Amino acid sequence: MYPTFEKEALAEGEKAVATAFKEIGEVEEKREERDKKLADRLEAGTSSPTTPRPSGNA
Repeated sequence: MYPTFEKEALAEGEKAVATAFKEIGEVEEKREERDKKLADRLEAGTSSPTTPRPSGNA
């Protein structure tokens, strides 16, 4: 979806808008990967993340 928006913005001469769509697309790809990993862990019954969260006792 976002690559198409990026191409359309470039075709219309909207470089800043195209850049925004490109960056949004990159963020969405990473979010999708993260969500997939979480869903896989939940289905496997191992919902703990691979990186421990800070305890908040700083």
